[in-house]
Amino acid sequence: MDKLKKAVFGIISVLITAIAVCVCGIGLPVTEAYADTSARVLYANTPLTDGNGTVIASLESDTAVEITGNAADGLGYPVKAGELSGFIRTEFLYFAPESIDGLHIISVKALAPGVGKEVELKTAPSEDAETAVTVSDGVRLDVTECGSEDYYRIVGTEYPYYILKENVTDSLTRNQRVAVIIISVTAVAAAVSFGLIYLHRNRDRFKNKR
Repeated sequence: MDKLKKAVFGIISVLITAIAVCVCGIGLPVTEAYADTSARVLYANTPLTDGNGTVIASLESDTAVEITGNAADGLGYPVKAGELSGFIRTEFLYFAPESIDGLHIISVKALAPGVGKEVELKTAPSEDAETAVTVSDGVRLDVTECGSEDYYRIVGTEYPYYILKENVTDSLTRNQRVAVIIISVTAVAAAVSFGLIYLHRNRDRFKNKR
């Protein structure tokens, strides 16, 4: 009987652990990514202009820049990029507008468009952009705002990736909700089975007590 108890309790422990994994999400957040910079360039060949709008340099994607003041109408933010100083339009940068001194990074989970489906990560914040990779529902990601109203910029990846805002969540995803239901039903079934087995093996003892 002790072996049976240990086996059932072991199954229940595994199920509880599985539920915890489903609730918390899969994967690890990458909170250190880019946290020490003011902003980064969103697109390749982003123009750095002077105070009159003349292009003085083209910056590569992910170039770190230092914000040196408030945004100017038509010019964007005044920045320093290495030895160069100029202006970059707001939509060409990704950072938290409310916190110029550092990126505002939030940890989210990928939300698949349906049960069993995966989430697409784009090479640019556009529906027409190429899908670089796909991630499973529930995978944890660190994201920040970018110049797009519809996309987040994913931080902590080797290449620039973007994800639709509607494809992230900070609560349970669809697949996780299904998994929790299945695991919960399995746990209840295991507990009921243990009870029935216990009653069956001890029926003579209960009869004698009467």
